[in-house]
Amino acid sequence: MAFLASDADGTVTLSLALNSEEGNQGTLVGYMHFQPLFRLFEEVIEMLCLTVLSRSALPQRHPSRIVGRAIVLMIFQILFASARAATFNVNSSADVPDVAPGDGQCETLVDSQVACTLRAAVQEANALPGADVILLQANTTYLLTRVGIEDASLFGSLDISDSVDIVGAGPASTIVDGNGAVTNDRVFLVSTCNNDGCNPDAIAVNISGIAIRHGRSAGSGGGLATALVVGDKPVVTMTNCLIEDNSSDSGGGGVYAGGPIALTRSVVIGNTAISGGGASFAANGVITDSTISGNTSAGNGGGITLVGYGSINRSTISGNHAHLEGGGIYSVTSADPAHHLYIVNSTVVGNGSDGAGGGLKNAAGGANLFNVTIAGNTANTDRSGSDGVGGGVANAANATLAFANSIIANNSALVSNSMFTLLNDCTGTIESLDYNIVRVATCTVVGDYSTDAVQFGPLGYNGGPTQTLPLLAGSGGIDAGNPAGCTDNLDAVLDIDQRGLPRPVGAACDLGAYEVQPDLIFENGFDG
Repeated sequence: MAFLASDADGTVTLSLALNSEEGNQGTLVGYMHFQPLFRLFEEVIEMLCLTVLSRSALPQRHPSRIVGRAIVLMIFQILFASARAATFNVNSSADVPDVAPGDGQCETLVDSQVACTLRAAVQEANALPGADVILLQANTTYLLTRVGIEDASLFGSLDISDSVDIVGAGPASTIVDGNGAVTNDRVFLVSTCNNDGCNPDAIAVNISGIAIRHGRSAGSGGGLATALVVGDKPVVTMTNCLIEDNSSDSGGGGVYAGGPIALTRSVVIGNTAISGGGASFAANGVITDSTISGNTSAGNGGGITLVGYGSINRSTISGNHAHLEGGGIYSVTSADPAHHLYIVNSTVVGNGSDGAGGGLKNAAGGANLFNVTIAGNTANTDRSGSDGVGGGVANAANATLAFANSIIANNSALVSNSMFTLLNDCTGTIESLDYNIVRVATCTVVGDYSTDAVQFGPLGYNGGPTQTLPLLAGSGGIDAGNPAGCTDNLDAVLDIDQRGLPRPVGAACDLGAYEVQPDLIFENGFDG
């Protein structure tokens, strides 16, 4: 039989009475103190060392190591009970805070009924150690209504300060509406600091299957903002999310990341900001299988502003607009290749800027393109700027832009104070690493390249999670890649295109993000 007793100084005494079949009894007594979790193993060892065992009272067929093992298991159960990650099932769409944050219970009153709200769940997850899980309902909109700006998730945005997984039923079914017109705040803030101080430990926040809408921030990040965190590991991972119709009076209308972030199979659309209409990254930003579309910036970077480093993989940047430079992407990185922008198997199409770089403006550092399609972008869209050149790409004098197995074609620049439009694919100096097409080289291209005509089909869903520009039969770029294999920045062979379909199909890979596949209409007969 086990007994627990607590002294006034917080010491817990564990007594375990052991009875043998012969009626002999041994007593084990241990001591432990409630200490931070990092001393867990030290405390267990201390308890074992202080154990007093009347070995002579136990028969030999009850080895003391078996008894000791039982004690250790009991201790671990006691100590870990309060440290286990919790799972909170949100069952109310109301925006009401938790009654007692930190008690391990997501509970509040909604219409005189006990309920678990999203805000209450976030408060509990912040207060409890470990990576907690918050499960949201399907077919539900969580409308934020509490007016006020602070950082403990009591008013305004949902402020996250500890590791948590927030899981929805899909962005068409689970919606978190920031209601910024009322709250004047963003939807989510991820920071290791709040009103109670700062968490010195690294945290990981995973958000999946939700839509984030209608946040408004006087600072950065209308939909979601993360505070500066040192390191390369993503602090925030967003998967299968929709970030839509948010606004910021600074950087990142949809998303601002002061620390590492990863967006996967997500859509950032219809957001506005001063810089980085869709997203603004100040550290390592990784975009994979995602779409950045229809965002607007009053300054640079209609789709994305990168002031750090990052990569864009199998993604589409389309239909964004910047009132200054970089309609699709505005990049400021360092000279260190480890901190460049890398774009692989991706499409930059239909973006516009009033200044230079309708598709991409590389303002500093390095940008590197591998099997990228840059087409149909426009510079000087307001027909008023003297620097409105580089419809496809614009590279600053102090920057480097290199590309391989890529297409830069069919881009344009509008002529100021006139109705004329000029084909204009690039400005500045760019470096061709061979096997490229630059249709109208209005810039200095160092290295070999082709000016072959390229015919694209319309932007659309041709397989995979993102829209792509298909190469039409007879177009330049088909089977025109490196016959030794198209590779990425790590020299790894690209055996799929942006859609995830095999490449190469012919003698060599196709240039750009799209690999033409064989005609399979009749492969299985008319009934296939």
